[in-house]
Amino acid sequence: MNKKTRVVIGVLFLILLIITACSKENVIQITEETPEIPETTENQPTTGIQEGDLIEMNFVLYGEDGRVIDTNNKEKAQEAELKTYSTGTYKFIVGQSGKVEGFDKAIIGLEKGDKTTLEIPPSTDKVKIEFKLENVQSRIKTIPKKQTFSIKNFEKIFGKKPIKGDVIANRDMFPWPYKLIAVTNNSAAGEIIIKQGDKVELPGTQWQSQATAISDRVIQFLQMPKENQTIETEFGTATVDVGRSQMKIIHEPELGKEFFYTMPSEQLISPRYEFTVSDIGEKTFTIKRINYPEQEKLKLEVEIIEVMPNTEIKKVKSSE
Repeated sequence: MNKKTRVVIGVLFLILLIITACSKENVIQITEETPEIPETTENQPTTGIQEGDLIEMNFVLYGEDGRVIDTNNKEKAQEAELKTYSTGTYKFIVGQSGKVEGFDKAIIGLEKGDKTTLEIPPSTDKVKIEFKLENVQSRIKTIPKKQTFSIKNFEKIFGKKPIKGDVIANRDMFPWPYKLIAVTNNSAAGEIIIKQGDKVELPGTQWQSQATAISDRVIQFLQMPKENQTIETEFGTATVDVGRSQMKIIHEPELGKEFFYTMPSEQLISPRYEFTVSDIGEKTFTIKRINYPEQEKLKLEVEIIEVMPNTEIKKVKSSE
């Protein structure tokens, strides 16, 4: 399994257990700033480029701050330090570009030879999340004893097909082995193998935790960070103040720091977005989502080189 796959699956497991040091308990509020989207009519131009046409063009897509987000101009792409970009003239079928929402729609009605600048309105909200600087949480953490994997994920994680009764492990991801207790065509259920008194480092923490109670359904852990232990979080460093039954995570966020963060969600699979620490107050700090073009008013410079109408594409296909 490559490193990227381990990271992605590990993230999903962290969400399942909800045991990150910066848990949802620390979130005060999530603000979604609804963008001002100009009124549009449903009537689309009936001439010029239409959905389904094959287009060849040059383009540069800019964000609100003027940065180049996407382009087929090699010099501009390299200057903007884009990791991936198109080279040569960009060819695609309108409606199937896979670009940001509104990209394909923006060029509807244009003609071969047109060279113009278009505006793409934001299609989603700007997101800000406010956290407490000091997050008090219980030292007791309870997790499910059983976990169900899809067959596809199971084979990626453990490198083999599931067989009921097998004991399987992936020490890069889980601090314990599993015993497979049920296997179907779609999923495999594993039960954590652990004894009372065992100490492990739970995923998402940077300290040892001891299994203090085990039932058929859950495992109870006592988290055992060191007093005044310094840990690394997405937002910067933090210090752990350990009490008898609770512990306090005292954050020291770095203003302007950029990082990837999974937004609090009840869903098992939640995407990670890029954020930055945008504000630090006396008791709270705020992060905002960045480098997410769909939440910005974009500028699209285009030069239409060639247009093959959808009707012509169908004729070519029928003659093959």
